[in-house]
Amino acid sequence: MVWNGYGFREIVTWLSRITHCRGFGVQSPSAYRFIRYVVNEHYPYYAYADLREKFPYIGSTDEKLCRLYFRIANYQQPMTFINIGRSDAALVAYVNAGCRKTRVIDYSDTYAVERNKPYDSIPSPLLFRINLKDVHGEFSPCFIDNIPDDSIMILEGIKSSHAAREIWKSMMNDSRTGVTFDLYYCGILFFDKRIKQNYIVNF
Repeated sequence: MVWNGYGFREIVTWLSRITHCRGFGVQSPSAYRFIRYVVNEHYPYYAYADLREKFPYIGSTDEKLCRLYFRIANYQQPMTFINIGRSDAALVAYVNAGCRKTRVIDYSDTYAVERNKPYDSIPSPLLFRINLKDVHGEFSPCFIDNIPDDSIMILEGIKSSHAAREIWKSMMNDSRTGVTFDLYYCGILFFDKRIKQNYIVNF
């Protein structure tokens, strides 16, 4: 890794979270397994080489996120991937490599999801992706009403601006969400409301 520019910032971020590596100190068995075997799994999956060859232009951080989507899709086996904001061909390819049966639906923003109320008409489990860098202050928390309990949501760019930090904080504390994971580059929310806990993870 290069010790200047963006590479240096990655190193500083990693070092600041070094006590949160690979589930260290996590008491919940299910949260530990998710951190250890999904978030920070280092197994060289068969699809990684093919996907890198297909999308050679993506940077190291974007590839890291795409591989996270692959592992989450492989873990959850979502029937539907809901992308809110700009679509990303590489990311969609990684999701479909993780779960080939996943159908992809794009929405322009959270208000479009709220207006369409799709949750009764699309098969679950649902995997959501929102890049908060695309939101620009327009974010409707009402769109998470009635999300199935087996859904997973990934919010990218949770530290990218004050507005993004506030959205993440609000979603993390919302009574409609359950266990959450702060990976710095993104946040992951579960919707099983029986447990309320946030974990900081060195990703």
